[in-house]
Amino acid sequence: MNKNDKTVLLLLVSAILLLIGQLVENSLLFAIAFPILMFSWMWLGALKNGEVRGGAKYSLLGVLIVWLIGFIAMERMDHANFGRFFGGLPLGTAIMMYVTWFLPFLIGTVAYSIRFEKDYITMDDLEEFSKATDVKMEDLIEIENVKS
Repeated sequence: MNKNDKTVLLLLVSAILLLIGQLVENSLLFAIAFPILMFSWMWLGALKNGEVRGGAKYSLLGVLIVWLIGFIAMERMDHANFGRFFGGLPLGTAIMMYVTWFLPFLIGTVAYSIRFEKDYITMDDLEEFSKATDVKMEDLIEIENVKS
């Protein structure tokens, strides 16, 4: 079984667990399965020739860890206590806003954009694109030189 198949299997299992969590109203199972489902979609999208390159694997794993901590923390907290606030928001909302939304943006999106040309696009990728689209390599390299 190759890595793509394993990732698709993880996607399937997490989707089934997510559904089971919904049907039996088990919020902890849902809080664990949802981040794993989203992570496996992103991991599958980042796979290139059976591997996730460079910093992408660490940023995706970081996003998974942040999501798991955030969702489990929200699930485990006492929602009857409305007197606890953080950053001007009720604690559950603050966890959602500052942990499960903002930290993944920094870990995933910003890291992806900063490392894109180093980790995600290689000369082999450009050559493969050139052959598939009949765009000349010289044109692609010229675009790269203009960006620099």
